[in-house]
Amino acid sequence: MKSNPKQLLALSGGVDSAVAASLLLEAGEENQLSAAFLRHNIPCHKDGLKLLDAAEADARRIADILSLPLQVINAESSFGKLVDYFVTSHLQGETPNPCAWCNPRVKFQELFTLAEDLGVEQVATGHYVRTGLHKGEPVLLRGIEQSKDQSYMLFDLPREWLPKLRFPVGAMDKKRVRQIATEKGLPVAAKKDSQEICFIPDNDHAAFIERATDGDYSGDIVTTDGTVVGQHTGYFRFTIGQRKGLGVALGEPHYVVAIRPQSREVVLGRVEELEVSEVFARDANWHVLPSTEVFHCTAKVRYNSPPVKAEVTLGTNDTFQVQLEDSRQGVAPGQAVVLYDGEVLLGGGWIEGNEGEKTAAGA
Repeated sequence: MKSNPKQLLALSGGVDSAVAASLLLEAGEENQLSAAFLRHNIPCHKDGLKLLDAAEADARRIADILSLPLQVINAESSFGKLVDYFVTSHLQGETPNPCAWCNPRVKFQELFTLAEDLGVEQVATGHYVRTGLHKGEPVLLRGIEQSKDQSYMLFDLPREWLPKLRFPVGAMDKKRVRQIATEKGLPVAAKKDSQEICFIPDNDHAAFIERATDGDYSGDIVTTDGTVVGQHTGYFRFTIGQRKGLGVALGEPHYVVAIRPQSREVVLGRVEELEVSEVFARDANWHVLPSTEVFHCTAKVRYNSPPVKAEVTLGTNDTFQVQLEDSRQGVAPGQAVVLYDGEVLLGGGWIEGNEGEKTAAGA
């Protein structure tokens, strides 16, 4: 009788997970590896399901070429929760981060549930992140290629999952990954990286939200001194830091510096009014438990922003305050602030306010 597979790989239909599968098989995991594709069935527009079907077709082709057992998981219900979060966050005036929210609550949760059913000991993905040890405990480390590092998106994974994770491409750069895919004859070697949210492949967030909700979200566009300079058809169409597509001309560059859902106002300011040096976060998740109430580290306030030196002060009820050594622009409620000690991911939380909003950690 054939033993159960010992590793489960998330196969998305992209080049990263395809190469991850190839590397695991090359390491001698033929009889210990199986794969899973998560199907969410969320039609964001008339061609949406065609794009989703294409991803599944690519995953099936890769599995066939590698002789890899593949299970397709119907995760429509779980992804429905992700859609609810995405819409609700926008309507609360936040800038949601669906990938960071999805990973612990949908994607990895589905994978670990299946892994338990199969008796699988480890879960692998094609994320650009590494595993390691910090003071003898399992941790996540930033990916080798800084521009592709995805550790930020995994900060909210439960600490108890860390020993069970594997990331075969985390120690490689993208060029090498594509080279391996070409050498192995994988059909997705040149497939473009997705830059969109998986359930909004046309990248039209506003249209998606309009279809998912009812109500009047129109209102005034104002400057920071309260002057009304225009109107908008929905505040969810705007994000903090946005400059283009504001629908008003003020003679000099202005940016969205605040969104006020209660009054339905979108607030514009000059670039210096975007600067934030103090960030407050809720729902802290720690991979490395803090040993002091105040500590120094580096912090990322956006996925694509570089880390900046910071001082962290713990609050009550899983909150914390981050004082940035150098201010950052575009810090938005709903995004994550993620903390590092060098390459080690310490943990993070969800941004709920900044110095301009007079919020206090633990308040």
